Amino acid sequence: MKWSFIISYLDGIYLEQIINSIKNQNNLTKDKFEIILIGPDNEALHRVKPLINNNIIFNETLIPGWITMKKNLAVQNANFENVCIMHDYVGLCENWYNGYLNFENDWDVCSNPIRTSKGSRYWDWITLKRPIEFISYDDLSQTKTNMYIGGTYWCAKRQFMLENPLDIRRVWGQGEDVEWAMRCKDKWNYTFNPFSVVRLLRDKEITIPDPASDPNPSRVYSTMRIQT
Repeated sequence: MKWSFIISYLDGIYLEQIINSIKNQNNLTKDKFEIILIGPDNEALHRVKPLINNNIIFNETLIPGWITMKKNLAVQNANFENVCIMHDYVGLCENWYNGYLNFENDWDVCSNPIRTSKGSRYWDWITLKRPIEFISYDDLSQTKTNMYIGGTYWCAKRQFMLENPLDIRRVWGQGEDVEWAMRCKDKWNYTFNPFSVVRLLRDKEITIPDPASDPNPSRVYSTMRIQT
């Protein structure tokens, strides 16, 4: 199982930590992954450039918040079947790669547990019902209806992303991830891999849904460490 890790960055404060969390995964040898950065030509990029395979300089002043174009371009430049698309504050926890080795490979889009820096649940397996709800990680019954995958982090097959790109007429904050999910829900095989956990590297707590409504115990994941 080979992966293209796509990191969309701005200030890039956590880039080195993210890269280390990828490169130090057990069983993930150099021939099985690449790391692609897309963002501005800044000090953070130059600091980590020797550690990555490819970088794409993106002019952030063209259209402010043009996250859809950034991610589409990076996918087009990816070389492997599986793409992991993440923002520049998401790190892989220990055994992320092993979790995928032990998981089925028949999917178009896949979500994983996303935990905040404090260990509570972030927007991972959720529905757009009103109010927005966390769904149990064991519940796969709603993927064709009103579920969506947040833009912070997701995994997909590169071919599916090429055939179903993000809408470049939308920028960050205009519901670009919601629009994409609603457009793809009748096409995708969307599933959940509970064995490959990621965690936010900066404080970004949520109030909707109420973290206390998490049907999966937070304590199971609160001790998961970022791979360093």
